[in-house]
Amino acid sequence: MVYRSKLEIRADILGVAKDGAKKTDILYQANLSYKVLKKYLHDLLEGGMLHIDRYSGKFFTTYRGEKYRKEILKLEKRHKRLLKRKEELDKEKDVFLVNLGFK
Repeated sequence: MVYRSKLEIRADILGVAKDGAKKTDILYQANLSYKVLKKYLHDLLEGGMLHIDRYSGKFFTTYRGEKYRKEILKLEKRHKRLLKRKEELDKEKDVFLVNLGFK
């Protein structure tokens, strides 16, 4: 089972709420339990990354939240590139060690 990081969960919530979403929409689209969703919504509201429209009950990603989400996505891309590069270097190391007779 692959778990998401806290940053990935935040990015998912902010992405769902980008154009406005009710709590149940976020719950299902971000694939979260109600308990987990409540915690993250509270944190994102307190951090000024989400805004709730009191009339419609919808959550909206703020400008600050969108900037934060974009930074998270950039970090995820970079992390994937670095993992791929690490795998390549591990393969090169193995070939090197075989050529030296250590494997």
